[in-house]
Amino acid sequence: MKMLIATERYLKNEFEERINTLTNDTYSKLYVATNTFQQKEEKNIKIYEKFKFCSDESIQAVIEDIKGLINIISKEKIDIIIVESANCFFPCVLAAAKTKKQVICSYEGTKLLGLSYDSNAKSYSNLVKLADEIFKINKNVNDNFYESSIITTLIEKYSDRFIINSDILNSFTLFMKYLGEKNALESENKKYKQEIENLRKELMENNDNPSLMRFAQANYHYLRKEKLCKFIYKALKSIINLIIYGIKFIARKIAKLFRITIGSCINNITLKKILREHRGQKIFVFYPGYDWYMKMYQRPQHIASQISENGILYFYCTLNINDKVRGFKKIKDNLYVTNYFELLKKKLPKYTLQMYANMNGCWINELKEIQGKGNDILYEYIDDLHEDLTTIPPSLIERHEYALKDESIKVVATAGYLYEKALKYRNKNIILSTNGVIYEDFKIDKMPELPDKIKDIVSEGKNIIGYYGALAKWFDYELILEIAKKHPDYNILLIGIDYDESFKKYNYFEDISNIYYIGPVDYKQLVRYGAYCTVLTIPFKINEITKATSPVKVFEYMAMEKPIVTTDLPECRKYKSVMISKTYDEFIQNLEKAICIKDDIKYKKILREESLKNTWQRKAKEILDLMEVKND
Repeated sequence: MKMLIATERYLKNEFEERINTLTNDTYSKLYVATNTFQQKEEKNIKIYEKFKFCSDESIQAVIEDIKGLINIISKEKIDIIIVESANCFFPCVLAAAKTKKQVICSYEGTKLLGLSYDSNAKSYSNLVKLADEIFKINKNVNDNFYESSIITTLIEKYSDRFIINSDILNSFTLFMKYLGEKNALESENKKYKQEIENLRKELMENNDNPSLMRFAQANYHYLRKEKLCKFIYKALKSIINLIIYGIKFIARKIAKLFRITIGSCINNITLKKILREHRGQKIFVFYPGYDWYMKMYQRPQHIASQISENGILYFYCTLNINDKVRGFKKIKDNLYVTNYFELLKKKLPKYTLQMYANMNGCWINELKEIQGKGNDILYEYIDDLHEDLTTIPPSLIERHEYALKDESIKVVATAGYLYEKALKYRNKNIILSTNGVIYEDFKIDKMPELPDKIKDIVSEGKNIIGYYGALAKWFDYELILEIAKKHPDYNILLIGIDYDESFKKYNYFEDISNIYYIGPVDYKQLVRYGAYCTVLTIPFKINEITKATSPVKVFEYMAMEKPIVTTDLPECRKYKSVMISKTYDEFIQNLEKAICIKDDIKYKKILREESLKNTWQRKAKEILDLMEVKND
């Protein structure tokens, strides 16, 4: 599905995080804006300088905007329109109505998404002028779509397309009624003067409604001809706004101080209670680098869970982007998720700080401070430090070299490639410990219920070639196209997130009849999808990132006892159960072989044995042995 976003501000990252919380659907995004838009280096943002978006107050300008938007909506096959800025309101809403598309409106639309907006924007008066001009000049517009009678009934006709609450809907309806009655007033000799005044007062008195149409409350129409009145009105409005802003600012500060004080007291008490309950236990603290509830449940959560199973008190510190934790949330015995890392640093007795090499934060000074208090450091080298994976500031490289050189810091490398790199800096206190699997989560004793998303795919009766995980720059999309081309008798199932929008360039393979992309799937549900695949694959390109990758999925594939075909990944060469492919032709040949041995008992035994040798339980024990921690 495609989404068109009309905006004036750079908000891509936070906007997409918010919009993903509103829907389970997968959207590709197309941005439109004016030439005042401050563009960052994002390939999927298109700037259309021809859009005026109320910077030109003529009726002809807005009509051109509407027609331009309609053209884009049709050409790009847009499904939903986001009106992020009030300046974009009229053109976008009318274009949405004309094309019968769903629309989310600002300002309340932006509030719904948790974004900020400027309540003093010039767009208030611009939109009032524009609305006024539409009613004055509509008789000269040839296209019936732009007539006032259509506009005034817009909400009534298309209200089912607005994802906005009833207050906004009522206010918008009231405003349109106000403009309609005002037009009637001008054309019928002030016949309804009192009724109009009552409507105007109703709008003015509705100050507690943070409405989409609050600009209507500006009383602009009654003052626009009188410069002195207009000046006084604006001056009073500015003073009132300043007073209101000051009161709100002070109130926010007091409320924040109150929350911090009360929250700090409560969490201090909670922490003391947790420490009393777990008196005498070893403590691990995971540095805040990832949320607990991520879209991909992987090494951080598995290792934390398994270490806690060994009688260790484990505090998983979250970035809190999606977790929304306030204080300490108990996941299970010995395992807590918290957003109070600084509190832990101050209050905990001796502990082990666990962190990843690619984490931004905990620079050398902080690391030394933690070490200086007698705490141990567990430094996990899990990925190559590459710009396609994370931001690489100089301070991260500096800390990385420090951590590898200081042999009092214990280091875990998850791939042979990384292990060899680390050995250039040290000779002791380092182990190679790959990723793993919770065998019980992926063992298939009997066929699970067929997921709705793949019922049609399975019903075709073809062999299904599966993959789940990140779809990113290191994923070989061309290889997938080659498989689909040479084997139309296969269905290819792709599951996961478009990690860096590289998949978008291939239009999610929507035009390829035997490739199916169904988006991400919850960790606990992956086995239900894998169970219906004939072969499971890892079609990665070979580069600096993938040379250093220990794919979690390869061990999960093993536990499902499904044939595995991969490209020539160094970490996959270690396993007898994996069919390694150095070329596209060899990959396709291996798929054919894998289908032939899918029920082979000896092969399934190898898969099972290699899976059981690589459980997360074993990986946690390897780490605890390195840290010289014994079970209590």
